[in-house]
Amino acid sequence: MIVDDSASLRQVVRIALRGAGLEVIEASGSQDALGHLDGKKIHLVIRCSLKAVRSS
Repeated sequence: MIVDDSASLRQVVRIALRGAGLEVIEASGSQDALGHLDGKKIHLVIRCSLKAVRSS
């Protein structure tokens, strides 16, 4: 499961994981992710969080 509010970031990760032969579930946030569980067995959750680094 890929969890991030950025659809484009989820798309990049999804393409890579599906290319490796994995089944992918996407969620736009924590609550959305919980809604996708519904008794499914999830083996890996990727929670993307990229923050810009400011230089002084």
